[in-house]
Amino acid sequence: MAHPYFDAARYPWHRRDAQVLYEQLCPVIRDFDDIDLLLKSCSPDLYELVRDRPSLMWKNALDMAAAAGMLKTLLLRLRERQFPKIQAAIAAIEAAEDDLADIDLFIRCESIVVDRAALHARIRQLGDGRSDLRVLLVRGGQKSGTSWVRHLAQAHARELGHDCLYLGTGLVASADDALRLIFSRIGAVPESRTTEQAAFAAACRALAEHYAGMARQCWIVVDDLGERDGAPRLDPQIRELCEQIALQMQDGAVARQLRLILLDYPDRPPPTRWNNCWGE
Repeated sequence: MAHPYFDAARYPWHRRDAQVLYEQLCPVIRDFDDIDLLLKSCSPDLYELVRDRPSLMWKNALDMAAAAGMLKTLLLRLRERQFPKIQAAIAAIEAAEDDLADIDLFIRCESIVVDRAALHARIRQLGDGRSDLRVLLVRGGQKSGTSWVRHLAQAHARELGHDCLYLGTGLVASADDALRLIFSRIGAVPESRTTEQAAFAAACRALAEHYAGMARQCWIVVDDLGERDGAPRLDPQIRELCEQIALQMQDGAVARQLRLILLDYPDRPPPTRWNNCWGE
């Protein structure tokens, strides 16, 4: 299970226990040399700390440690200082759990027939860097609860410090709409391509290149991929775009930066060339 602090790409400032640690650190460890030494003892590759007032130095220090995956090490170094209130704040962080349980309370009020426990496990697996899972298929039509997976995915992505892009009815009507929305996330416009497949592959690579070198990923959630009354709910080319993104997961650079969750996916086998990067 991914830890909301130690497996996150950013320091989770939205959490109260994260704020408590920060509030305990600022008045107790105030000297630049002390804070700088704590950071340097975690890793020699962290950015140089800029001398400033303690509140800003600690904000930058916590952000840098989290982005480098060194937050756990930093907390171990802080424990050695033996400040009781700081140690209590660290203990609360070590015992922290993700927010999916809170989201489940919200979903339980709805008409849900998807397996919540299995779903939680799969979404956590997407966020686990040791897992090969990159693409999650969730099948089932209207009133099956598949669309509420969006909330679970967004909550977990946010908890880990990742971005989450949602595509569905009302937001996109065509593959061109989907491409424009994807490119708008990276501040660019789609280039003209000879085929839809080439355009889809280019969008996927551009998105992965944008996130390359960043500590965070982009999670893409696409809803309404099934049918209603025998007709597709979304332009079938949007599903082709999704399948092209999944195919590009064979590229290690893409697989590191992107996650794909396909909701209301048709009841048929996925393309064979997806290999073992997908699950349901």
